[in-house]
Amino acid sequence: MSVAVLGSKRAVYDIWPLKNKKFFVLVDPQNILGETTDSNATLNTIEYLLKKQGAVVVGASFGPLCGIPLNLPRQQREDAIVAFRREGGRGFSNFFFSISSRMKMEVLKSVPGLVLPSTCSVDGNTGKTLVFSQLENAAKFDALHRVFPKAEFPPVSTFPFVEELAKLLPGVTVKFASDCLRPPLHQLKPGEILVLENLQFYRNETSSDQAERMAMAEVLAADIDVFVNESFATASKNHASNTAIPKILYHGAAGLSVDRELAFFSKFLTHPARPIAVVVAGTNIPEKLLMIRSLIGRVDKILIAGLLKIPFLSAKGLSSGKSLNLPEVVKRKLLNSRGGDFEEETITCTQLAEEILSLCEAKGVELVLPVDHVVSKRLTKINDASAAVVESMAIPSDVYAMDCASNTIALFAKYIRECECVYWAGTFGWTSLGYHEGTRAFATILAQERKLSIIGGRSTARAVQQFGLASYFSHISGGGVSCLELLQGNLLPGVEALSDVAPELDSKSTFSVDELLRNLPLFSRCTSHQLKAVARKFARRIHACGDYLTYRGDRHVSMWVVADGGLVARLGDNTITIPPRYIGRGQTVAMYDFITQSFATETVQAAVSGTITYQLTSSSLNDLLHEHPDLAAQFLQNVSEPLCLMANEEYQEQTSLCPALRRAAACSRVPSSYGVPKEWGLVEDIVQDVVSTVVLQKLTMQYIDYPALPPNHQVKHIWDKIKCHGALFPAVGASVLRAFVYHKVVPLGLMHASIVTAVAAAPLRLVAMGVTWRGLTYKAILDEAMVSVAVSWAPTVAYAGFLVTQRRLELLKRSRCSRIVQLLIMAIIRVILGFVVFSLLFRRCDEIGSTSLLGIFRKDAFKAYELKQVISVFLRYVVHLLLGVVRKTSAYTKSIQHGRQLLDRK
Repeated sequence: MSVAVLGSKRAVYDIWPLKNKKFFVLVDPQNILGETTDSNATLNTIEYLLKKQGAVVVGASFGPLCGIPLNLPRQQREDAIVAFRREGGRGFSNFFFSISSRMKMEVLKSVPGLVLPSTCSVDGNTGKTLVFSQLENAAKFDALHRVFPKAEFPPVSTFPFVEELAKLLPGVTVKFASDCLRPPLHQLKPGEILVLENLQFYRNETSSDQAERMAMAEVLAADIDVFVNESFATASKNHASNTAIPKILYHGAAGLSVDRELAFFSKFLTHPARPIAVVVAGTNIPEKLLMIRSLIGRVDKILIAGLLKIPFLSAKGLSSGKSLNLPEVVKRKLLNSRGGDFEEETITCTQLAEEILSLCEAKGVELVLPVDHVVSKRLTKINDASAAVVESMAIPSDVYAMDCASNTIALFAKYIRECECVYWAGTFGWTSLGYHEGTRAFATILAQERKLSIIGGRSTARAVQQFGLASYFSHISGGGVSCLELLQGNLLPGVEALSDVAPELDSKSTFSVDELLRNLPLFSRCTSHQLKAVARKFARRIHACGDYLTYRGDRHVSMWVVADGGLVARLGDNTITIPPRYIGRGQTVAMYDFITQSFATETVQAAVSGTITYQLTSSSLNDLLHEHPDLAAQFLQNVSEPLCLMANEEYQEQTSLCPALRRAAACSRVPSSYGVPKEWGLVEDIVQDVVSTVVLQKLTMQYIDYPALPPNHQVKHIWDKIKCHGALFPAVGASVLRAFVYHKVVPLGLMHASIVTAVAAAPLRLVAMGVTWRGLTYKAILDEAMVSVAVSWAPTVAYAGFLVTQRRLELLKRSRCSRIVQLLIMAIIRVILGFVVFSLLFRRCDEIGSTSLLGIFRKDAFKAYELKQVISVFLRYVVHLLLGVVRKTSAYTKSIQHGRQLLDRK
């Protein structure tokens, strides 16, 4: 998300008129109940609206509450509302309603002494929910806890808001609506407050289906005049209340709490203090793993604690304690090179943790894990008898990890002292069971360090408040996930849905928006009326020198037009010596990338103070196209030709010879007509080289001077039966080492891979040719390495010749070449190339001094070499087919295991 977007949203003070208007104010519960520093800001928002004679409807969306359907029959809905009130807002009946019929019967049967009516069965709609709702609260909790021991049921009703608001705003009438979708709005007078029950009581609030969210938002928005967002915690979510209501009302404003959050992060992200440490703990494991993955490269240190450490311990092959029924899979989208979305990929949390660990190592980001743990054998309230300390990174398999111990806190303290800025989200221990000490110790140390410190998340903010340390931190936010999203540069749906501040156009701008747009290809053929409509959607920005507009790796969600001053775009950060690109007056940033929603390849900053730009966001563009449908066709016509040229250029580049060679060589050391999956490239190359070395050793002996077997050679093992010369073992070792080193180095480039591979394998090759380890000399190793470097390019050159020949042949035939034709082409190319390669290999033979140039090719050794090339083409294909069967078997086995794991979880 662009930094400038954060400070460009309409605030509550921008709303006019206010008198006799009904305001829907979406709040965070901790801001009403006084658990964060934002509570005064939220209260001031409500008080301001009341003083302006407005009526305030307070809504909140929070908690682990299972929602009921919106279209439930009236009697069932009323029964659910009554049960929710009787349960103190803990949602036992809601949870019971959401589980399967079989599980409902299991829960009911676990209630001691309960006699089920004869009508109750595992079939649907047989009265099970009604029977459960009539139980006592203690019986409900015990029954659910027996079947779902890890489920938690904290009170999530908004009814306590009524008493709190009445106490904080004396003299103000505060009403309560137990059904948030049927509030008595017609009875609400100016200066009064109506508190709605938790919006998540209905599952449409958090539904992934936009139509379901819009259906609920239409009911909530009825008779509402203005939407005010005071819930920064939900800004990262697509809920009915925070994104759909503003769309229906066509406007939305940030309350003082959200405005304060946006103002802070706007300044913080513009000039972040480095180094930055991010401390991530708590739950929401899949979500936070994805965030950590995208933070790599943006921050300097990542400290992991809480339940989030479990997948990282598993990724390191360490024991992670007893199972806590944590989420096992993460869903993420794969993106192509132009930023388009593919289907979702599902991977395990452990696999993603492995990926994070390797990325951190590659990019020089320090990732720190706990080194000791407070453990317990039971999930019960803390006591000295049950809690113990394990002084190792691994957690024994017979205990639960409940908190971090003192060595971990000391280690974390060492790392944060090296940083200028610390962001912390998530508590370290199982706080609901009383494990607070790890969180308290770290909070105390962080408070004493007096760093630029940001606390994010409801649980962390609540803990800091309870410890009495809130005043020692720079900023306390209730939006833990929202803060992490901002650090990643991602959009916040709840912020994007708010209205933009209108651009302040003045005579100081060198060009008006209309003049700027008229010269851009995207708007070149638009009429004056269309240009004025577009100009109204642009927001005017003024930047200080060095302000960030776009970070490399962010998705392009804004287009920028420079009106005065200039911008600089760099392919890397300031430490990389690649010359930057200057963007001057009348030029744009990311016009075509904005249209295709691709990822930024450059970091863009303001070059001078006072730089003026006009910004068009993706949400503003969507609104523009809805309001003016004729613009969509005009834009498409304007950009179709440039985009077509760009697409053709990219296609030509991707299908040209050099990129094709690089892609193939990155997967296999010996590219061929059949594709090799990149993740199996190392395994396939090792197997192929070992098989070729063993099977074709008799042919190899005719042109390489391998030592013969001793006369008294005894056959004891199968290996002795296979050997045809005395150096088969070092020859196989050289092949394996060559494949391993190649795949480790090839990401740096083909030339690097060929040189390093040749040098690494040269000693083993010389040993295979009869040189003793003591007899290895620098000159011999260098000569062998030089020959190997030249020969190592033969497979790549052969593949290039194959591609050129195949394409020309297919153009002549007007059809694709069959597999056998492809193999024959490759064999012929290898034979032709053998005239050059063999002359290099013959340098290893003792007869080189007495053999003429043409005499080399009359020898039996040359015939054996060429025969080996032909046989190896077909042999490698057969081995590839066999390995394909192994790959499919492995994938099938993994899918079966994954299915069983999901079944066990259910």
